[in-house]
Amino acid sequence: MVRKTLGTDPYWAAPPHQPVEMLNVLRGLVRGGKISERDASAVLDRWSCAAVETLDFTTSVNGRIWELRDSLSAYDAAYVATAELYESVLVTGDTRLAGAPRPRCEIRLVR
Repeated sequence: MVRKTLGTDPYWAAPPHQPVEMLNVLRGLVRGGKISERDASAVLDRWSCAAVETLDFTTSVNGRIWELRDSLSAYDAAYVATAELYESVLVTGDTRLAGAPRPRCEIRLVR
């Protein structure tokens, strides 16, 4: 499901902290024995070839991130605000984020 979803759109946008969060998730998966270091490296190689626009936070998303403070961390709210700004679907593997109240964008949970 994840690969199919990611393959349907050649254009992606993310908040500036997304690469660090992805590295942290991969680290946890490797340390927990869920994926091999080789698999993690393959993910990083594929990601480095992806066309992902990193949003500059000098834009107007800061106010929206603040509006979402009661229901989401600033990190998660940045993903919602980015998707809203681009009027796009937020694709996530995070169940809690997928259930966020009051988003102004579609949130699609992938596994």
